[in-house]
Amino acid sequence: SFHLDVEQDGTGDASINFRLTGLSNWAVGLDNSDSDIFKITTGTGVGGNQEFCIKPTGDVGIGTNNPLRDLHVKGPLGAMILDAGSISSDPIMFFNHDLVTAFNSGIAMERSTGAVYVRTGATSQFWFTAGGNLGVGKSLPTARVHTYENTSNLTQVVIEQDGTGDAALNFLLTSTKFALGAT
Repeated sequence: SFHLDVEQDGTGDASINFRLTGLSNWAVGLDNSDSDIFKITTGTGVGGNQEFCIKPTGDVGIGTNNPLRDLHVKGPLGAMILDAGSISSDPIMFFNHDLVTAFNSGIAMERSTGAVYVRTGATSQFWFTAGGNLGVGKSLPTARVHTYENTSNLTQVVIEQDGTGDAALNFLLTSTKFALGAT
């Protein structure tokens, strides 16, 4: 079988350069002068404009040469795209603390409405619609803030203060203010 080794036993970088004359340059390899980080860069060597890196610790950086965690993404807009493609399920980013527990908690987007929701466990708790409505326990809320609970022994809304301020629910109209609570 074919096998290619790129080795540097001195102070230079172990890298491969890809060039389209007059158009673009890319390099891939180990940057010996930067803690032996594996990099993919634009330019004529791995010291160029870094697009992707893997530190010897295993941390991966996209748009940064110093990833601070397992995956660190940095860009001019601070944006990432999670695209479910042509599958019929909602695109979701899961959060998990181990590989044993099922991946249930996360942030997702409902494909049919564009609403974003937060799941804890297998239940969607918070919904944010494209129109700016917030649903707490209510999918597809019909008001700016819409709460729902189907268990009779749970309180819907709690307003609490720490002893130094007011705890109140204010209703503001153009010329009138109504308040409920202790002030």
